[in-house]
Amino acid sequence: MLSLFADDVGDKTLAALCFATFVAMLGIGLVSPLLPIYASELGASSFEIGLVVTAWALPYALLQIPFGRLSDRFGRRPPILIGLFGYALSSYLYVLAWSMRSLLAARALHGLFAATIWPASTAAVADLSPEDRRGRAYGAYSFSFIGGIAMGPVVGGYLAHALGFFAPFYFCTALALAGLAIAALWVRETLSQRSRSSSLGDVLLSRPALLGNRDFVLVCAALCVLMMARGVMIAQFPIYAAQPPFYVDVFGIGAILTAQAIASTIVQPPLGWVVDSVGRKPVLVAGFALTAISFVQLFSAHTVLELWELAAVQGVGLGMVVLSTAAIVADVSPSVVRGEAMGTLNLIRGLGWAFGPAAVGAFADWAGLRAAFALCSVILVASVLIALFVRETKPS
Repeated sequence: MLSLFADDVGDKTLAALCFATFVAMLGIGLVSPLLPIYASELGASSFEIGLVVTAWALPYALLQIPFGRLSDRFGRRPPILIGLFGYALSSYLYVLAWSMRSLLAARALHGLFAATIWPASTAAVADLSPEDRRGRAYGAYSFSFIGGIAMGPVVGGYLAHALGFFAPFYFCTALALAGLAIAALWVRETLSQRSRSSSLGDVLLSRPALLGNRDFVLVCAALCVLMMARGVMIAQFPIYAAQPPFYVDVFGIGAILTAQAIASTIVQPPLGWVVDSVGRKPVLVAGFALTAISFVQLFSAHTVLELWELAAVQGVGLGMVVLSTAAIVADVSPSVVRGEAMGTLNLIRGLGWAFGPAAVGAFADWAGLRAAFALCSVILVASVLIALFVRETKPS
C-alpha cells in the first residue's frame, strides 16, 4: 500500500496519507455493522440504536470546518496524527463500554477524531500535488478512502464470526496504531511556512473570495442535492429490494451495496488520469448524469440482475463525482483556507446525507414510496443541471 502510488507523485507522503486514510475508513466499516447489535445487548431502545449513528455523524459533520481552519493555521500533520491516535483510543473504548451512555460517548469520540483527519488529509493531497497531476493524486487518495469503506463490513463480519464479537474492535485499534506509526514516520508537513504564518487579514480576505467563488458554491450545492438522494437510496433500497419481485435477503442486499462501493473504488486511479488529461468538468457532469440515470432505472428494475448492474453503474458515477469535486475545490481554494474549504465540502455532503432521508421519508409516508423515488429523480436531475454551470478549473 505504501508504495502503490508513491512514484506517481514523487513523494512518500501521499502513500502514507493513503494508508492512514484507508485505516480510518476501514475502521469505520469494521465496527459499524456490529454497533446496533452491541447497543441492543446493552438494552437500547430503537431510538437509542438510532442515536449510535447520530453520535458519530453529528460531531463528524459539525467539526469539519473548525478542524479545517486549525489545519490551515497550524499545519496538516498535527490533526492527522491526533486523529489517528484518537481512532485507536475510541476503538478500544468501545470494548470497555458498560452502558449505552459509555457506548455513545465512545462513538462520539470516534466521530470527533474522524473529523480531525479528513479536512487536513484532503488539503494535504492538494498541497502535495501539482495542478496538472492533482486528479491522479486524488484518484490514489479516493481509492484508499472508498476502498476502506467497501472492505470494512466484510472484514469486520468475518473477524466477529471467526474470532469473537470484540475482535473487530481490537483489530481496528491495532490498525489505527499502525497508521499512526506510518504517518509519524512518513507524513511530512505539506503546508508551507508562509501559509502558516499568514496574517489573520490574509485569511479573512481569502475566505470571502472562496465562499463567493461561483464554482465552489455550485459544486457544494450539486453535491448536497446528490447526497440527499443518495441517503434516500441507502435508507429505502433494502426495503425495496426485499419486496416482490426481487425478494433479496439481507446478505444479498449487503452484497449489492458492497459491489457498488467496489465499483466506486476501482475506477479511481484511471479516473484520476482522465481528470488531469481531459478536465474536471466532463468527469463531474458525467458522474452526476450517470448517478441520476442509474437511480431512475434502479427503481424501475424488474430482476435481481438489474439491481446488481445498476448499483454498480451508480457506484461508478459516485466515484466520478467524489474525485472531480475534490479536484475542483482544491483548484479554486487558496492554500491558507484549503483545509476549511475541504471541511466545508464534507459538511455539505453530510448535511445532504442527514436531511435527505428524513425529508423524503416523510414525503413517502404521505405519497408512497414510488412517488418518493420520483421526487429523488427530479432532485438528481437538478444536480446535473447545477453541475453543467460549473466552469472548467483544470490548468491549461
